[in-house]
Amino acid sequence: MNNKNNKQIIVELRAWVDHPDQIRNQIKELGAKLDHTKTFTDHYYGEEDSALDCLWEKSGKSVRIREYTPKDCEVVRKDAILSTKEGFEAGASKMQVLFKGSLEESKQFLQNAGYNKHLLDITKTRESYTLDSMGICVDEFAQFGPAMGVILRVDNVEDVPKAEEKLLRFLKSLEVKERNIERANVTSKILVSQFSRDPKVKRPLLEEELKKYEARLKECLAKRGDAFVHGGDGWHDNPAFEALEAEYDFLKSRIRQIKNELLELRGEVPTS
Repeated sequence: MNNKNNKQIIVELRAWVDHPDQIRNQIKELGAKLDHTKTFTDHYYGEEDSALDCLWEKSGKSVRIREYTPKDCEVVRKDAILSTKEGFEAGASKMQVLFKGSLEESKQFLQNAGYNKHLLDITKTRESYTLDSMGICVDEFAQFGPAMGVILRVDNVEDVPKAEEKLLRFLKSLEVKERNIERANVTSKILVSQFSRDPKVKRPLLEEELKKYEARLKECLAKRGDAFVHGGDGWHDNPAFEALEAEYDFLKSRIRQIKNELLELRGEVPTS
């Protein structure tokens, strides 16, 4: 990794995909060139009692050892620099290689730096492509199935939203379902699933999720009122209003479910 790349901001979006071969064919038709294919294992570590911070890869709180072979490893720290409006870490970061050596040497390096908590091991086979200025990877996770990522590098924070929008348009052009697209790193999502049984971790995650859905409900209510007035004959022959009604019902149901999960974590009886 050269010095220029160390200074640049990496903007990335990730997505779970159902048909990786279709994605490969599509990007090749667009002119993407295969750079290399590698299989490696990422070993994720964090500081003691900081599992929640590790989930979102906050600066200095989560590092990984990328093991190509037991004798060829690198320790990488990835520092997120932005947050989305929902409060999750956005797909914009700076990456720094801290150490290169064997697996045992890398583990010792992390231990000396205070990263004693082993979080998770993830093995994947990655095909890396280049399409103009965009990096594309197609990943086959040994444990979790296929995913893809798209990456742009920018020099300034102000350029991140434009780059992210370009990546989002590209994924949609491949007919990747928007619900499968992650602004947070896929690994963070995997870590969340692994730690979700731990009440110490699960409660703050649920509280953050509740805030997100409550904000969406507030926005939905405002749109619903506008659609009722301007979208047609009240609730008759009003497709926009009907769609918002369905979204409203979903959000109310999800909020109720999250609140009941929080009540259960506190040892209280959920509401019906």
